[in-house]
Amino acid sequence: FTRDMATASGTQAVTCVGFTPRAVVLIAGIAATSTGQNSIGISTQTFDACLWDDELGAAGQLAISTTQSIRIDAGANEYTGEVSSFDSDGFTVTWTRTGTPTGTITVAFLAIR
Repeated sequence: FTRDMATASGTQAVTCVGFTPRAVVLIAGIAATSTGQNSIGISTQTFDACLWDDELGAAGQLAISTTQSIRIDAGANEYTGEVSSFDSDGFTVTWTRTGTPTGTITVAFLAIR
């Protein structure tokens, strides 16, 4: 699935999974011109975590969050996602937009029964 980072904070339903997941693994990124902007995250709905590219914080640096399952960080501009519910046919991500990030996030996921 994808998400345009120009979109305001809000929720996004991810459907067509075919079952209610117990956990999801999310690999997210955007096409960046000068620095990598990507993250690898997990959610069990009661626990979210991700490892993200914090290249703008320091060259070659990775960082970890234990509150978000997706984080695209561009300094003062960031877009983060947290799996807020597991639904009968997928899951819902609650997105938070900070600053004025641009680009489209592409997310690959593995839903675990």
